[in-house]
Amino acid sequence: MPPGALPASAAALRADQPVDPNEPTYCTCARVSFGDMIACESETCPVEWFHYECVGLPPGQELKAKWYCPGCSASLKVKIKKK
Repeated sequence: MPPGALPASAAALRADQPVDPNEPTYCTCARVSFGDMIACESETCPVEWFHYECVGLPPGQELKAKWYCPGCSASLKVKIKKK
C-alpha cells in the first residue's frame, strides 16, 4: 500500500473531507490513496499504485502472483511477441 494509504473503512470517513492539494495522487483516476490498493510489478510503471476498484479487483482480495497494470501488461505482451 502506498505511504499514507487508508483502509477502506477509514477512506469512507475521509470521503467528504477536503483533500490536501499537496497529497500525491495515484492510479489512472489520479485520486489520492484510499482503500485497497495494489502496486504494479513493473519497475518502469509510470503510475505504480492502483485502487482495486479502478482495475476491477474485488475489495480485500489478496493476490498470490505478480500483478501488472493494464498498461504494463499490454507492453509486456508486445515485448514478448517481438522476441
